[in-house]
Amino acid sequence: MLTRSASEYFSNNSFVVAALGRTAQEQFYSPVISETPLGNVVIQRANRGTAAAILIGLLRLSHIRRISTVAIFPLDHYLGNDVAFMRHVDAAISAVSSLPVKIVLLGIPAVRPEHDYGWIEPAEQLTQAGPGVEPIFRIGHFWEKPHPHIAVDFWLRGLPWNSFVIVAEVGALLRLFARITPQRYCSFSVIMPLLYTPFENNGIARLYAGTPSENFSEAISGGLFVKARGAPTGVEFHDLGEPSRLMATWAKIEKQPRYLTEQ
Repeated sequence: MLTRSASEYFSNNSFVVAALGRTAQEQFYSPVISETPLGNVVIQRANRGTAAAILIGLLRLSHIRRISTVAIFPLDHYLGNDVAFMRHVDAAISAVSSLPVKIVLLGIPAVRPEHDYGWIEPAEQLTQAGPGVEPIFRIGHFWEKPHPHIAVDFWLRGLPWNSFVIVAEVGALLRLFARITPQRYCSFSVIMPLLYTPFENNGIARLYAGTPSENFSEAISGGLFVKARGAPTGVEFHDLGEPSRLMATWAKIEKQPRYLTEQ
């Protein structure tokens, strides 16, 4: 759920690739990308999960030599202060250049033992905290939707939720894809010569017709590859993946969805 400041962040940056669904979702994403050049937008031909969307975006970005760092944002999340959150993203972008592994995952401070969220168990600390910047830890383990009793233990131990906001060098993520999903990586790499040509759309359509669906989070869950950045502070976070959480968030911010207010 992007608010005005996040939309401005996207429109003011030099290059954004948004891998989006076709006409069924167009009314929702069009206002957010209204100032983004059409050449920077990928319209997916079918829903094949987030792995395909992220990979095709990375391949297109790899053609732009001046683009070395990418940020990946799940759009089913609510951020109470996205201005503060984007400051953490900017700090992660700066940190990536100094890390030996060029991938950073942002955690979110857990405010309750939520068993329907993903959690991050940090390992050793890699960097020291600075003014307005949290330390960075290597990831020890991902925990996806743990048992409620385990979630309580994570909460008491101060483990962060997994925001799945990833900041990384483009090349590092492409190498990750090549390692953990080599078949998908090879099949997508075939269309590299077609990117940014009149044949790109047809090439992507044929590619999507024959590729299985896979979520990026599931693909990398066993990799334990990233560096976990200290959890951003001053940011209220809600995962809107369930209708009950969506309605609870609407109530908390004292707003109503349009379909209720227009009745």
